[in-house]
Amino acid sequence: MTLEKMTTKAQEAVREAVDLASRRGNPEVHPEHLCFAVIGQEGGVGRPLIQKAGGDHAALAGALEQRIAGFPQQSGGTDTRVSSRLLTVLQGAEDEAKAMKDEFVSTEHLLLSAAKRDREVKRLLEQAGLDRDALLGALTEVRG
Repeated sequence: MTLEKMTTKAQEAVREAVDLASRRGNPEVHPEHLCFAVIGQEGGVGRPLIQKAGGDHAALAGALEQRIAGFPQQSGGTDTRVSSRLLTVLQGAEDEAKAMKDEFVSTEHLLLSAAKRDREVKRLLEQAGLDRDALLGALTEVRG
């Protein structure tokens, strides 16, 4: 998947996830970095989607933050790379977009893919009172 197949907000979320991992000294960008970026995005659909689905946004953000804080850290000039877990989520987001007959991958596709394809994110979502079905149902309302 290339950034050109993503909406502007999805591209921003990916860049923010990479920046977050880099600032924290994490050698890999994980789905938790991406989900944290999506749900914290100003003017994005992440927060409204979580709220419409009946989830606890603050609890989810806190749980993602806690997971990120536990990732390995390194210092020095090494490049941050995409983890295999995140690659699976990104590829799955493209599948989500195709299934919904959307031309571009958006932030909601990223969240849906993470909820379906990454067991750690799925667990954190469940702790916040969410699952993929709840997100999918709320998406209809948020999209209009």
